[in-house]
Amino acid sequence: MSDFIENIKKVINKDICINSIENIFEIKEGSKESKCKVVKLNNIGVDSFAFSLDGSDSHKKFPFFDHRCPKITSVNDAILFVVTQKNIFVFIIELKTQNISSLPKQIKAGEHFLDYLINMTNFSFDEEYSVEKRVLLFSCRKQAKKMTTRKNNLTFKYESTDFTNLKCMEIFCDNVSPFYLCNVINGN
Repeated sequence: MSDFIENIKKVINKDICINSIENIFEIKEGSKESKCKVVKLNNIGVDSFAFSLDGSDSHKKFPFFDHRCPKITSVNDAILFVVTQKNIFVFIIELKTQNISSLPKQIKAGEHFLDYLINMTNFSFDEEYSVEKRVLLFSCRKQAKKMTTRKNNLTFKYESTDFTNLKCMEIFCDNVSPFYLCNVINGN
């Protein structure tokens, strides 16, 4: 497991990587209309890696697809890999303002892309990596959980109907407060 991050970095084009600065990943929403524009993920750890396919230039990212086909280039705001002593976690990250009606299809697209990515990484490096996929939804909806300044453990809930049995957590996005991912991983 310890070589997973190095191998996944070799597979992903450097142009789409999100660099960690002082152990903080900054995930940004490109849409100008969005109220949830940025999320800072803190204290992630050394064994982590993030990338984003989100952006307007999907023709370059997916040159082999016919872009007239609906949803063929659906992507997530970010994908984050975190390796702990026991597990490899993959977080499908979405930043939403209010309307989350498109979320199930975006999450499903991310899940399919991750399956392909992990399978190709396993194939390329003769490995059998197994990952635990989870969803982090940052939104401005009123029912999203507001984070406190205390570092308490948070738990995921299962959203089996819409998210194909992935664990999902919705967090209030205020564009300022840091989110401590270690609390999520430790809280399972």
